[in-house]
Amino acid sequence: MTQWVATGLSILFEAPWVVGIGRASGWGVQPSYSRLIMSAVIVTLLSHPVAWASMVALIPKLGYWPAVGLVEVGVVLFEGSLYRMLLKMSWGRSMGMSLVANTTSVVGGLLIYAAEGRF
Repeated sequence: MTQWVATGLSILFEAPWVVGIGRASGWGVQPSYSRLIMSAVIVTLLSHPVAWASMVALIPKLGYWPAVGLVEVGVVLFEGSLYRMLLKMSWGRSMGMSLVANTTSVVGGLLIYAAEGRF
């Protein structure tokens, strides 16, 4: 899988969760659908290239699973910070949104790898 295919899949996995959580949360002023979608796209486009490069660099040093764990913690923190800024959310809510969205993306990627016989 290329980096750009993986980026596109990450957007497809994460954006529905960002929209769903953002609209159904009842957290006061709800961002519009378009703002939520654009935020998900922007956040993923900013984080994914760094995550990809980090995985390439860390897997030989740490192994696959430790690299996934370390990179994903960084991604959740980075994306949560961006969601807080872009969507005017509290730290807890933005980090929760980031955690759910990224867990979905990681699980989706692992299922694709499993289907391809990589595990």
